[in-house]
Amino acid sequence: SAVLGLSVGGDVRAPTLTLAVSVLAGFLARQAADVWCGLPDGDERRLPVGLLAGAYTLVCAGTGLLTAVAHGLWLLLPIGMAGTAAAAASLVFSRLGRKASLAMDLTGLAGLGLVAPAFEYCATGVFSQRTTALWLLSTVFFAGRPLQVRFFTRCRATRSSLAQRLQSGWPTLLYQAAALAVASGAADRLKLV
Repeated sequence: SAVLGLSVGGDVRAPTLTLAVSVLAGFLARQAADVWCGLPDGDERRLPVGLLAGAYTLVCAGTGLLTAVAHGLWLLLPIGMAGTAAAAASLVFSRLGRKASLAMDLTGLAGLGLVAPAFEYCATGVFSQRTTALWLLSTVFFAGRPLQVRFFTRCRATRSSLAQRLQSGWPTLLYQAAALAVASGAADRLKLV
């Protein structure tokens, strides 16, 4: 997602590098928080894992704020808050287990979809129609992943034949084809390519 945003923005400079640190720290904070939540109350690992999650969160917020303030990229603040909200909601859904696994996946991937436009905005310094289209493209692309995972899980669990796998894979293939067609049409209309 970051590579996509940078390739569209076309310029690797100081703000994109500090944003990369912020995004990476955010992912690490989310993972550490998930591990912390999964540990029993009396587990001695809770304190170090919690401190690690807190440290990553501080690095994420600090470098994100530094990027926004030092370079005047103020729209990174709402993008960062939306990404943080998506990560927090995904964490809550992950605690609910299989009952909310699709909601967890889609929420997390909506947050992940914000990475490409944030990098494009950092690289160009301009929030435009292209930035919005990039967010939609990223979100639609990443949202197809849970469908693919569910397809593979279903096929492995049932030890299905090739014909059964092809039949159950059509929703995923149709989604990806439709998403590609919509994204290509939007890119052409907005003169992104």
